[in-house]
Amino acid sequence: MARRRIGMKKIREVIRLKSSSELSDRQIARALNISRPVVDKYWKGFLASGLKLQQIGEISDSDLIRLIDEPKVQRSSKYRQLSQYFPYFVVELRRTGVTLQRLWEEYKQKHPDGLQYSQFCYHFQQWRESS
Repeated sequence: MARRRIGMKKIREVIRLKSSSELSDRQIARALNISRPVVDKYWKGFLASGLKLQQIGEISDSDLIRLIDEPKVQRSSKYRQLSQYFPYFVVELRRTGVTLQRLWEEYKQKHPDGLQYSQFCYHFQQWRESS
């Protein structure tokens, strides 16, 4: 089960306390009743965002969380290459006798250094569920 994100008031308070006082992460965590790694996570996100402390009060909650808590996922070139074929795979799978195994073999002929079968199936399944 995924943990819920802490409230925006606490996130803003973490940033305010960390930037304007000499409190340690542990002291801030105790004061706000959150874990020390959460304090570190949001502080590093704030630093990486390039925002200034004055901007924190002016920015909306949704924009702030998007800037400091944005997943930094980089898709590999192999995934980007494979994902171009997904719509084609959906159409082909409707045909009689076409399997994921056969589509993967076709993909591997075109891209010998491409993803292996288990990752191929995983990414295709994830894409299919999300669309």
